[in-house]
Amino acid sequence: MFPSAPASPRTPGGSARRNLGSAAPSPLSRPGGRKNLPAVAVASSPVLFSPVARRSGSLSARATPTRVIQLPSASETINYDVKGFGSSLPVKVMEALKKADADDQLSVQVDESGWAWLVHKERLIVWKIGQSPVAKLSLCKELQLPPSDFQWSSNLAAISCLSSSGDVPSLQSPAVMVATSEGSVRYWPSLAHEGSYTETFTDFGGSLCSFLTAVKGGSFILSSSSGQLVRLIPDSSGKIHQHALPQGQGMFSGIGRKVSSLLGILSPGNDAMVSSVLWDKERLSFYMLTSSNLSKWEIDDSSERYILSWDINRILKEHITDAIWGSESNYEDIKGGVNIQYMDLQQNRDGLVILAAAWHPGDRPCLVYYTLITVEDKGYQMSDDVVVEVTQYNPSFQSEEEVLCCLVVPDYFSHAAYLYKENEVFACSTGTGRISLPQEKIIFGIQGDSILGAGSCTGLPIFFAKKSGLTTILSRENISVLPEDLEDSLSCSVAGPRSESPACDITSRLEFIAQEDKSKLLKAAFLQYCRYKLHLIFE
Repeated sequence: MFPSAPASPRTPGGSARRNLGSAAPSPLSRPGGRKNLPAVAVASSPVLFSPVARRSGSLSARATPTRVIQLPSASETINYDVKGFGSSLPVKVMEALKKADADDQLSVQVDESGWAWLVHKERLIVWKIGQSPVAKLSLCKELQLPPSDFQWSSNLAAISCLSSSGDVPSLQSPAVMVATSEGSVRYWPSLAHEGSYTETFTDFGGSLCSFLTAVKGGSFILSSSSGQLVRLIPDSSGKIHQHALPQGQGMFSGIGRKVSSLLGILSPGNDAMVSSVLWDKERLSFYMLTSSNLSKWEIDDSSERYILSWDINRILKEHITDAIWGSESNYEDIKGGVNIQYMDLQQNRDGLVILAAAWHPGDRPCLVYYTLITVEDKGYQMSDDVVVEVTQYNPSFQSEEEVLCCLVVPDYFSHAAYLYKENEVFACSTGTGRISLPQEKIIFGIQGDSILGAGSCTGLPIFFAKKSGLTTILSRENISVLPEDLEDSLSCSVAGPRSESPACDITSRLEFIAQEDKSKLLKAAFLQYCRYKLHLIFE
């Protein structure tokens, strides 16, 4: 498919999309390892194409002008522009990058609240990103991490921009909490007072800590690698109260394991390894993705309710296998030997989006097929409809460690998705939209550059590269700031009943429309503005 890997025999002209029923740490290095991680190029598929009508969904939050500098090699990409994001990096961040040895573990998180943090050795550097084109020294702080025998990870740091009494954004500096792999916890009630903190310890009985997540009311959830969860609730004095989240007590807990297994609802297994967690602040729901289950809790001010655990291995494995190898004549023999890893969990308006990788050791060549699975959360159960999108990202299998990949779904109203590893980003779509974005691999691993972490801000995908700093990736195609349904409605009203497609070529009709109806001309001009003006902001 790409110059660096053999062409896939199963994705000859695009991704495989299946809409199926279900009846049948640093993000790039997992936490827990003992102490001992701007040039951009592109490798594109020859089958990629750029239809004029392609676009993503609502990007209205992106309309705030920022000082964005185009990287020198961004012109080498086909369908996307890779550009610097926001102001220059704070001095503390640049000094940390400069002083880091080649074998030092560096990891970065970008939070949608507009904050980013870098973990380097015993230091955590937190700074404000985004809107302002001028760096402000007061918005960058360096914090001392607790001692640990393991590598520190940005996955074990979290920021709460909420007051401790509720969900009202704090007018002062945000609160910061960090944890070590062993369970030592340190909490700063205010980033403005880096010397004032409290500490506690969480005992997971030998399991290492994997993720720390800010949730409702200024509290946090600490996850162990084996799926144990503890909620940490600081009070007004800074003291940290903690209690374990309930497990296996959902609404189906009393119906028996065999029956619940048939419904795809199980308690997390003791041997399950946590690969991702997700906090939905709108639904007040916390999700945990393991190697076998997707579990859900509802979070209140000071209590939690276990809702369900969905057996993804039983429900999704056959769908994924069928979407990739279903057309093979020896499919029945193949499906028993397929390996699948579930690696990351995100969401958009269509539901939860799970990143999975599948490969069959008997294939020659053996390729890794990265897939995006979208399923709607219907409250106390997952939807019967599952959408499996097999992307065109299918590199050669090297090892299970090399399979590890992460996902960014930056805009809740969009279908855009970005898969990334240490040296590259693959831009694509979730497969649930009416129109998909072009798929393309963008390489960062040139001249020693590497991706240290990622996230989203103002609806944009943000990547932190060791040499390039904060960068964003923008589609060069028609991107509209309007929601898809509103744009379709306007397009249809402009095109009239004769058009066969709502995504019509409005530009070619302007002259005719002007003679027919000036209100349609105004609508057409507005659509053109929404589709193209956004891209000019970043020029």
